[in-house]
Amino acid sequence: MERLQKAAEAGATGDYDAAQELFAQVQKEADPAWQELIERLHLLVVKAEIREYELMEKARELEASLEKVKLLETMKSTLSRFVSESVIKIVEAHPENPEEALARKEEDVTILFLDVAGYTGLTEAVSPDGINAVIERFFSAFIDDIYAHHGDICEPLGDGLMLIFRDEEDPRQHAVNAARTALAIRKILDRGSAPIPENFPLELHLGLHSGVANVGSTRFEGVAGSRWTYSAYGFNVNIASRIGAAARAGEIWLSNETRERLGEQFLVESVGIHCLKNVTEPMELWQFTRR
Repeated sequence: MERLQKAAEAGATGDYDAAQELFAQVQKEADPAWQELIERLHLLVVKAEIREYELMEKARELEASLEKVKLLETMKSTLSRFVSESVIKIVEAHPENPEEALARKEEDVTILFLDVAGYTGLTEAVSPDGINAVIERFFSAFIDDIYAHHGDICEPLGDGLMLIFRDEEDPRQHAVNAARTALAIRKILDRGSAPIPENFPLELHLGLHSGVANVGSTRFEGVAGSRWTYSAYGFNVNIASRIGAAARAGEIWLSNETRERLGEQFLVESVGIHCLKNVTEPMELWQFTRR
């Protein structure tokens, strides 16, 4: 009885090897009347050992899963520094076939171009590394407002940025978001919050245009492998770029298409009919007033 008790205690504390050995000894010497009880106790200890092993395996699997989740979150955090929020959302929604989900398709968007005025003069007086540092700090002042209004940043264009605004439910809303972003950027510039070198008072040309564009990924194949970009392409993108180039420094110009979508929410005034480079038909352009 004493050894039977020790065997049960060993099993209860997880010392299964000692419990097995004690049960084997007791079972050999026990009275036949005790055999069934000993066997049942022995079976309970065996089941407890199996259950503990299963729990340990599940714990290891859970730990491995948590490590994978941490790794994926780290990768997502790193990826978000290089890829737009829209791309990340598309990949998350279609993890089984992201290439197909990211393929180009026609989509109604508003494009906002930001071009730095005075960039050429800056390149003559500052080293390439110095220019990059200035432009990075300059554009970084606008990041929070761009994201707050659901804008996607395409790859920097040297002295400029191309922003895409989308809204699947309401084509007017992305025009409003783009307008609010442009006005927020101008406000930052007006109050002197953007980090600008004293000897180089940088200003921006800002241009907006709304319409259908091809939005999606482009793959370039080379000996070294593939290079992917995600952007908007097409005639309406070119118009937005030309409007940005035509805008005077510190002003925000927009097409009639964008103006109509904004309704009465913003104060605008005509800046006349303009012939844009490589655009056949002259266009009436507008600007946001400062009133």
